[in-house]
Amino acid sequence: MKRNKLRMCIVKNKKAFFHKWSDIRKIIDPSPMVGGQMGGVISFTVGIIEYEDDGTIHEAHPYEIRFIDIERKCDMSDDEKDGSIEYIVEKEGDK
Repeated sequence: MKRNKLRMCIVKNKKAFFHKWSDIRKIIDPSPMVGGQMGGVISFTVGIIEYEDDGTIHEAHPYEIRFIDIERKCDMSDDEKDGSIEYIVEKEGDK
């Protein structure tokens, strides 16, 4: 079974595992008022996170998420087609 590596983060002063980004879309009905807005769709991005202490899954706005992995090394060499990013995580005691 393939396991995904999750990034550690802090959300609302609690440690969490970051799973992925997700786009949320909400349909807005037209205004019943004369000359009101015509309706449409509002779209925004949220992060799907899992709190470390109780394992519950939540949505968090991007500004609420602070990643705590220290160093990121981005390898964008020409021979890599997918443009993957390699993350290096330092533990607190490794400094």
